[in-house]
Amino acid sequence: MSHQRAHEQLISYWMMLKGERDYPMESEVEVDVLHEIWPSCFLIKVRPDGTFQYEYLGHDLMEAYGNDVTGTAVSDKLIDPQHATMANKFAETVKLQAPVVDEAEFVNERGQTIKYRNCLLPLGYKGKIDFILGAMRWKAF
Repeated sequence: MSHQRAHEQLISYWMMLKGERDYPMESEVEVDVLHEIWPSCFLIKVRPDGTFQYEYLGHDLMEAYGNDVTGTAVSDKLIDPQHATMANKFAETVKLQAPVVDEAEFVNERGQTIKYRNCLLPLGYKGKIDFILGAMRWKAF
């Protein structure tokens, strides 16, 4: 798996987990299997009110965001209009109940422009998305 990009590795793993289903459940994700890319991964909880909360943010991503945002609502960190794109992609993943790949940029809390590519993968059961699993690679400018 190490020769693939992080998002390709994560998508391959997600496809294997889901099998014939539309998507796997969050409880099926095994961090040990993803150890090579886990520092570049994140887990978003889909709240009952339709908002999103960071449940896990890999160590490599904390630097991109400017700090550890685990446990905070996505909207709490959307400090400029560019960040709305990311929240919209989370909503698109829930609506489509399918993977979404995104390339964009945002300005982090340190004022750096972060250009990134990520994949967003739905996790849930019987038509209800509870979590979004993702991987993000980025560069600061």
